[in-house]
Amino acid sequence: LEYQLYDSLQGLCSYLRGVLCSAQVLQAAGVGNQNATALAVAFTWALKDGMGMIGGLGFSYLASPLFDAHVKEFRLFADLINDVGLTLDMLAPYAGSENLLAVTSAATLCKTLCGMSAAATKASITQYFAIAGNMADLNAKESTQETLVSLLGMMMGASLASHLQQYEEHHKEFSQSIQWTIFLFLTAVHVWANWMGVCLLRLETLNQARADLVFDNLFEEDGTKFKSSLSNVSFVSPNDINESLIVSSRKMFWPGRLRLGASLVLMLQQISDLNVINKVLDDVSSEKYIVTIHKGIVYVCLLRGATNEDEIKAYCHARILAKLLGMRNNDDESSNHETVRQAAKDVNKLFQSQQEENGSILNLLKVQGWDVDGRLYLGFPRKRTELLTSKKD
Repeated sequence: LEYQLYDSLQGLCSYLRGVLCSAQVLQAAGVGNQNATALAVAFTWALKDGMGMIGGLGFSYLASPLFDAHVKEFRLFADLINDVGLTLDMLAPYAGSENLLAVTSAATLCKTLCGMSAAATKASITQYFAIAGNMADLNAKESTQETLVSLLGMMMGASLASHLQQYEEHHKEFSQSIQWTIFLFLTAVHVWANWMGVCLLRLETLNQARADLVFDNLFEEDGTKFKSSLSNVSFVSPNDINESLIVSSRKMFWPGRLRLGASLVLMLQQISDLNVINKVLDDVSSEKYIVTIHKGIVYVCLLRGATNEDEIKAYCHARILAKLLGMRNNDDESSNHETVRQAAKDVNKLFQSQQEENGSILNLLKVQGWDVDGRLYLGFPRKRTELLTSKKD
């Protein structure tokens, strides 16, 4: 209920600002100007819509693989980029005829990105609230809520436009100042409501930001090795985690020392020592993933047949190595591979002790409420690498 209240508030703010922005865009397009023609306005409108669509296609191609892993981040991004678009609409009258197309096209692009991001994350958020499997019922209720908010916004928007028109007739010199004051106030409320709403979400899927917090209990304080005993270790539940959206967003663009889902061909090409390559390939017989180190970067490749438990093991393995690399600087290939193998022994020891004491790590996560039956979003793509080996008699 609290999330829906914030969602309704931000939707109402967007609708009211839309009234202000529409007036500014129409004015910039030439409404009320005797020298402007309907054909010129229509041409500008068509161009800005077309450029927005083209930009939206490019954004969809680049961002679609990230939507599932970063639901909260893109939900917040959708509304922030919408704020940018509405602000550009408000600036349209000041752009001049020579820059009007660029400004309105950029505004349309921002709104297109907003629509794509909001639609892509809506399903995940609805599924989060559908604890009784009632997604259809929730979708119907959300649609009704949006209709009600739009109706209320229409009434308040009409009233706001009427009062602004009356004010402009008597105080034309202050009209723009009043409109900008109202717009900025509504924008501030909109950002606040969105932030509060997103922070209420406690998603049950594991992405990198949440996984780092969940698996922290497995490591010693310095983060360079696992704890020796798991008897007193328990995973936190989704309700106890509120990951930093700033840190998570940063990892989307700057992954640091981890390259998850790397190309196996690239990983092997980076190794010049043939003996090290043979050792790397020998490790395949016992694991469903391959880890290498090159120039301070940890590369991980999941092999065909890797399960969710293998994916978690690979992620923990890579995380320890990234921490170790941050404490030393060594480009020797043989030494790096020995570091990989030593960390692998610690990882296998941990996972084996988990199965002996408490069952598989997936069962432990399920008990705490984490959704590990479907896909994990730790940073690995769905595609797995198939390694073909041949032996000569």
